Amino acid sequence: MKKLVLLSLLSATLFSCSDEKVEIPVQNAQNLPISGACSFELQKSDPTGKGAIWNWEDYRWPNQSIIKVKFLGNDGTNTDLKSRIKRYANLWLRHANVNFEFVSSTSDADIKIVAGNEGSTGNWSYCGIYCKRLAQNVPTMSIGDLNVNGTESWLRATVLHEFGHALGLIHEHKSPNCDKSNWNKEAIISRYIAEQGWTRDYVIQQIFNNEDPYWLDVSTYDRNSIMHYPFSASEMGTATGINNRELSIIDINFMSGKYPFTQNVVTIYPNSNFGGTAISLPVGEYSLERLNALGINDNDISSLIVNSGYEIELYWDNSLSGDYYTVKVAGNSVNLGNFDNQTSAIKIKVATPNVVDVYEFNNYGGGLVGLPVGKYDFKDLRARGVQNDWISSITTANGYQVVVYDNDNLSGRVIACWGNTPSLVPYNFDNIITSIEVKVKTDY
Repeated sequence: MKKLVLLSLLSATLFSCSDEKVEIPVQNAQNLPISGACSFELQKSDPTGKGAIWNWEDYRWPNQSIIKVKFLGNDGTNTDLKSRIKRYANLWLRHANVNFEFVSSTSDADIKIVAGNEGSTGNWSYCGIYCKRLAQNVPTMSIGDLNVNGTESWLRATVLHEFGHALGLIHEHKSPNCDKSNWNKEAIISRYIAEQGWTRDYVIQQIFNNEDPYWLDVSTYDRNSIMHYPFSASEMGTATGINNRELSIIDINFMSGKYPFTQNVVTIYPNSNFGGTAISLPVGEYSLERLNALGINDNDISSLIVNSGYEIELYWDNSLSGDYYTVKVAGNSVNLGNFDNQTSAIKIKVATPNVVDVYEFNNYGGGLVGLPVGKYDFKDLRARGVQNDWISSITTANGYQVVVYDNDNLSGRVIACWGNTPSLVPYNFDNIITSIEVKVKTDY
């Protein structure tokens, strides 16, 4: 069944935390610290006045989204806390086919966080893609340094909880399938009035009034969900209370269902000759942080297998920029050369068919590199195995042409070739090509 009130995504309900944005640590019956309350109200008003159902597709993150995240404030402060928040947020990426790209405080972002003593007002988050509606200087999430009063597992649980909201999940105890008939209502109301400063009516709204399934995508009630408030056994009228610190099986399965991974097409190994623990990945972009979340360490790729029809780009830089190396082969690969144990980020994508082959020697001899339609500066050619001043002959598929330049960035002297060119010597272009454009042939 579909995930509970983890509304992920039926954000007809767009929600944010209410103005009372505090999560004050409380104590359970065993005197262990548990996180407090992240209050919010689901926004179900219909701006048309016609009572139409909101379309949750308008409010979820598209699958494979690169969600940009920044910390408001000074990038140089609270660095340890921010690093831990990043690490725990990325745990969701094992189960959701999206990527968190953490950017500087001066960059535009989708999720804007205040953390620690830089404006944090407790722990809360807006829900799903609604975060994009708020101005760049307006926080969409707040994380206090819970490790001051609690434990590291407490901070981890809080980050998982708040980023669960940011991915579209709401509170589990508000599930339409949560039966509270045995709960000690008055004890819970008294505790939240005393510890959160809420009114009686607000406690009832935030805890006891279940959400209307009309608005939600629900499954069976999950008392183990990371999105559940903590309650003691006496408050719930059960043998054990709730104080969840990890993602539940239903959390994981629901998120995987809503942000599904596609077919794995590349298998990566930490050792040469396909040794070590294999990790398979689908099409997508993987920053270092995302690779770490999936169990792949920095500079820890030595061999790989690429399915037919796909290619992988290996990057030295952890932000998917700078020098890279392209592997585009079916079956077992390869000598990774300078990228052996030097890869910090990767792109996996569908391979575009090659329409041009360039050769190291005249008459189609020596090394061969195929190129699809596109523009290739020196960096791009090198990524595909073409060295500077390396090309001596070319074959071109029918209907295409290749324009070659003797300088980088498609500049300098230029000639256009189509069909078969067994030697570039007659054109004074032998071993001097530095950049190339492959395109559909134009009749002159």
